[in-house]
Amino acid sequence: MKGMWLWGALLLAGCASSTPAPMSPDVAVVTSQLPAPASAASAAADTPADEVAPQDVLDVAVFQVPDLTRTVRVNLAGEISLPLVGSIAAGGKTVREVELEIAERLRQKYMRNPNVTVFIKEKHKADVVAQRLTVEGAVKQPGVFEIKEPVTLLQAIALARGVEETANLKGVIVFRNVDNQRMAARFDLGAIRKGQAADPDIYPNDIVVVDDAGTRGRDVLRAIVSSLPILSVFRPF
Repeated sequence: MKGMWLWGALLLAGCASSTPAPMSPDVAVVTSQLPAPASAASAAADTPADEVAPQDVLDVAVFQVPDLTRTVRVNLAGEISLPLVGSIAAGGKTVREVELEIAERLRQKYMRNPNVTVFIKEKHKADVVAQRLTVEGAVKQPGVFEIKEPVTLLQAIALARGVEETANLKGVIVFRNVDNQRMAARFDLGAIRKGQAADPDIYPNDIVVVDDAGTRGRDVLRAIVSSLPILSVFRPF
């Protein structure tokens, strides 16, 4: 926990120089949503559904030619290999473009008017790589956790084995970088658990900090929590 409070002290260096007023654990909290980080927003816009990518699985069918109908996986170089056709660079092309290239090669040597159909049976998520999520404060197992996709706030807390008995459920802070700007929002974990507030998405590289209503590290985190305007949806931090 010592590392967490040192981290908190560094965050305070970016806060206003005036001393924040102490926050009562039962102060009202307005649940707020942070925008997704730019990286997450761009990752959501995957390649078009009909564009072939490395490691995709394709169903290739040639009408009335069973021997040329098969399922193939695009290799890391973006290529597929078929009997009579040979190797084709499929990566980055639409399924229609792949169909036309296969048909053209068959037409050149073997068939007069081949009818080729290509279907993407399975899309491979090449950008799914484990990234880090930090959960600190009044949780049972604070630490850095690897996640491959967004989780909810409740799931993030579960990764840290839940909150301590002394946790201030109305003082859960999420820190996030949005368009190269540090942002922060405050959540009421109790209200989320009761279904009275939405369970927000938490993204890789976010930092989740749970306030401790006890004495452990109280001054540092309380200063951070009380620096966030209660009535603001979110703010630069």
